[in-house]
Amino acid sequence: MKLADTDGVKSLKVIKLIDGVYMRSLPMSQMQEIIEGLADNDEDNQVKTINDFFDKIIVDEQGEPFEDLQDSCATDILPINTILRIITAFQEEITPSGKR
Repeated sequence: MKLADTDGVKSLKVIKLIDGVYMRSLPMSQMQEIIEGLADNDEDNQVKTINDFFDKIIVDEQGEPFEDLQDSCATDILPINTILRIITAFQEEITPSGKR
């Protein structure tokens, strides 16, 4: 049996960040590639980095992109405090602290 085929791994398609907002559960190498791509964005263009983050990582409970983010950018529809809560929750999820 392969580890990737176990029920515990297969069933984890999304990871809850805050109520109603989830991140894609991707293989570590794929997530690292996305994060590195975000880091490659021009430092002066934080808005693009934030919008790319929401486009590539943030999903609903079913693992689907949010409808309003398909037609608009996250920075055009979400208040800054919500964006910061989601980004902070993401950072806490991917940073191995040993806390749960």
